[in-house]
Amino acid sequence: MYDYNANVSLLDTVTLSGTSNVSTIQELGGLTCQWVNATSEETIDVGVAKLDDASIENLKNIAITRSSSVPTYREGGAEEGYFSTAGKEAQVFVGDYWIALHSELFLEPGDPQPLVADVIASLNG
Repeated sequence: MYDYNANVSLLDTVTLSGTSNVSTIQELGGLTCQWVNATSEETIDVGVAKLDDASIENLKNIAITRSSSVPTYREGGAEEGYFSTAGKEAQVFVGDYWIALHSELFLEPGDPQPLVADVIASLNG
């Protein structure tokens, strides 16, 4: 995370608000983490959940209707990747994993790109 932004730090307690996909992942019992920007106090939320094939397919269908496909997310090994400018959120699918990243700091698909690649690398690691 330091390479992405040296001005963020990991929060000990994840406090998600709203209806982001990271919140949904937390509700499903997936892994979530949260960093805070020391200057703006905006958070970067990341979630990963391992789900069954039917759930993954359903989530992909929802993602394609509510966000835009981002082919560059596939460079890191994602099967499919999407970004919602309105939701400021990236979604990535790798096998039976659903990954979501949300932040008000994400203004365009390229903003979370390095983090997407890092999460995928961790899954493949």
